[in-house]
Amino acid sequence: MPGFDFGDEVIAEEKKEQISYERKKGVKKGSCTLELPDNMEVRETIHELPEEKLIDEATGEELLEIGRESINKLASSPVRYYT
Repeated sequence: MPGFDFGDEVIAEEKKEQISYERKKGVKKGSCTLELPDNMEVRETIHELPEEKLIDEATGEELLEIGRESINKLASSPVRYYT
């Protein structure tokens, strides 16, 4: 640059270091890690379509069940726990 005299200044070489670490993997939301007692009350809720909705309106064919989903949650009422 005009007007600046840097002389014989040596520019330091950039040093790099590699850092690594370990951490515990988090538990996914909704996953159960508790050991529940065998005598705990279990409530099961099944959602099914009414008979008239089991027929496809466009084709007239009967709809088929392609899968089920099961979710275990620990819930509580004011007096007791249930799953």
